[in-house]
Amino acid sequence: MSNVFIDKLRRKPKAAIRSLDQPVTTSEGEVQFDVADTASGPEETVLSREMDSRIQAALDTLPEVFRLTVIYADIEGLSYEEIAEATDTNIGTVRSRLHRGRRLLRNKLKAYASQFV
Repeated sequence: MSNVFIDKLRRKPKAAIRSLDQPVTTSEGEVQFDVADTASGPEETVLSREMDSRIQAALDTLPEVFRLTVIYADIEGLSYEEIAEATDTNIGTVRSRLHRGRRLLRNKLKAYASQFV
């Protein structure tokens, strides 16, 4: 079944690649592609920076073992095994520190988050 599907994909004609800068000619005339600007506006940028600084300040108040574990897991995206190797601890300790660190961080940010609800 997999091979049949792959064969069908191979037989399909390749789609033409077009530049978004060049207009496309249709029966109704030329059409220009408009790509939406996904950049955040000034208000979102200010709120994001303020939130980042509050989160960083809350992270800085955590004890080092919890702070490192939370940073490795949530910011760096390391697995439990990689964190255990980096901190020279076992996986159970990593899970415990991560749970406690996140709980401490959540409690520190609870007052800030309630402003937006």
